[in-house]
Amino acid sequence: MRLYANGVSPDRTSTEASFVEPGEGYTPKSLTPNGWMVIAGTPSQAEHQLVTWEFDRALGHIYGYYVTRENGGELMWAERFEKQAFNIKTAGDKIQITPRLTLRNKVENVE
Repeated sequence: MRLYANGVSPDRTSTEASFVEPGEGYTPKSLTPNGWMVIAGTPSQAEHQLVTWEFDRALGHIYGYYVTRENGGELMWAERFEKQAFNIKTAGDKIQITPRLTLRNKVENVE
């Protein structure tokens, strides 16, 4: 799981190259298989445990996050923060995200 610092709005044509990660003072996080929980419903959702970044310096604006495959690095999904970018101004600033996926029963044609 990675954060991005450019103002892109992800869409179906986005790739991992669409996003620019913050500079020094930032490290991507791993989503662990046992960190997921499926929440039954219509539609069901899969939710991962809370992921926290604590920064050791100012990084500027962080606009969202994206998830890549561990092997190969291909983009799986991305999300821009709904309300506004987080402005990381000082050491100790944090971003906390609970990644969620909506699970569907039907196959959609992606073009």
